[in-house]
Amino acid sequence: MKWLAIAAGFLILSLGLITFWLPIPIGLPLALVGVLLLVRNSSDARHILVRLMRRYPPLKRLLQHRKRRVNLNGRDSEGCAVIRSQRLTNTV
Repeated sequence: MKWLAIAAGFLILSLGLITFWLPIPIGLPLALVGVLLLVRNSSDARHILVRLMRRYPPLKRLLQHRKRRVNLNGRDSEGCAVIRSQRLTNTV
């Protein structure tokens, strides 16, 4: 199953890179989905992403901002809904 996800990631990434130059803005989202599949299922791709984040701090800030944004919307990093416990305060 893992090799199938990696193959799909490569296919979607290559389609995204091919369609990046079309006037319809579909290439970049496809490439991002392909990278996401690769990073999620391949340790080598994950190590490459970590190296890129170390080399290019703006990329690291962008990815951390997106992760924080997802977490603030009530989802964890895996995309599952998170039930937040509410603190009860006594009002006198």
